[in-house]
Amino acid sequence: MAEKCTQLKHDSDGHVIECNFIFTDTFDMNELKCIEIEPEMLDDLKNGQLEIRGGANDETVLVSSNKSYLVRQHDSSNTILLTSYNHTRRLHRDANDKENAYMHVMDDMEDNADAGECTESVLSAISCVYILEQQPPRLNELHDILYQRPYTGAPTPAVTPFDDTEHDAEHDTDDHKQAACIDLSFESLKLLAQCSDEELIHALDEIDAIQIQNEWRVIDEKYLSSCFQDVLYCVMEHSMDSKNLNIDDVTRNTAQFPHEMVVHCIRIHSVSRAPNEDGRWVLDEVKVSLFCAKQVILQQSSGEEWMRHSQFMQEWSDSLPYELTADVAILSGHFLSVYAKRCGENVWYILEEKELSLKPKERFQKLFAMKEQWNMQEITPYMTTLIKTGYNVDKLLLKHARMIRSKDDQGKELKSYISRTVKRK
Repeated sequence: MAEKCTQLKHDSDGHVIECNFIFTDTFDMNELKCIEIEPEMLDDLKNGQLEIRGGANDETVLVSSNKSYLVRQHDSSNTILLTSYNHTRRLHRDANDKENAYMHVMDDMEDNADAGECTESVLSAISCVYILEQQPPRLNELHDILYQRPYTGAPTPAVTPFDDTEHDAEHDTDDHKQAACIDLSFESLKLLAQCSDEELIHALDEIDAIQIQNEWRVIDEKYLSSCFQDVLYCVMEHSMDSKNLNIDDVTRNTAQFPHEMVVHCIRIHSVSRAPNEDGRWVLDEVKVSLFCAKQVILQQSSGEEWMRHSQFMQEWSDSLPYELTADVAILSGHFLSVYAKRCGENVWYILEEKELSLKPKERFQKLFAMKEQWNMQEITPYMTTLIKTGYNVDKLLLKHARMIRSKDDQGKELKSYISRTVKRK
């Protein structure tokens, strides 16, 4: 390999300058990596907030303070030389510390004897650059882990290797073993989710997670329901104003549950997830109404997971606080209505969109198992989380469903969707 190469260029006055590029003793092909970043990421770079997250077998994801980027290799047909910034700086390798060899820069200026010359050092050469592709958080694994270890009110056990003797056969699965061994601290979850801190906080908030003893947990449905039911009884019994709620008044009369759990229940059922300027909370009428609707089905004496429409509407109305009314329109994305021949009318099931799998294939399998045929208005609410993570509804339906056309009594064309696994008639 040549020890140097020369470039002729013009200065600002039009004079020809001979610039010599000298290959340093420390030159090594591809020892340095070049990543293209967005201009708005410069502050994060200077503040040390750019970080690569994930495990050894994960795709490389670079995160800033509030965004995530997939790192892709972009090969070049030309070799790119990386040179010193200018001829006033020379790079010295510390032979005893190869990892930091290129971090030791010393001023060692040597004025050239010839005024028309400059000298640059060639530090390394690269055959590719790495480009960034912004992506939404990939939360599949995060959801899987958190929902496998819901908080039930019991203290969180220490994170230890899985012991088969401490678990019954029903829960002795590889997924359960993995969930039982994972640290649920924020530091651990941000590596698991491979997303920025801001994106992770938002994702945890979306599934109503709470930090308990330095671990982030989703609350067991029965435990959460019992706690908020207790809160509602307290509000109604003591004639509290649900739109001007004082936390201290509630906790004073609900000793069955920890203070932090009562606050959490009120927070996730409020209009805003924070108190107002006076420190008071405003319960969200829609959220309270949905909660009462769930309890109607979950607490029925028959133990069924469904309820007839006529019975459901009556019991739902009876269960609501006096200022609320039952409105079917709010059930979209939370409950599913399916016609049942055995009942001669529609029946209602609880089907929470946010609890469905983040894997499109598994989500559609669940939806079509619950109902064979969907129209666009019915299925779109169950795509909400997927849309937030970057998916397109039309493309999802094209891949995981089959569209069928029919006409109503007036001859208007109707479009609906069925599973791709259903055989054509």
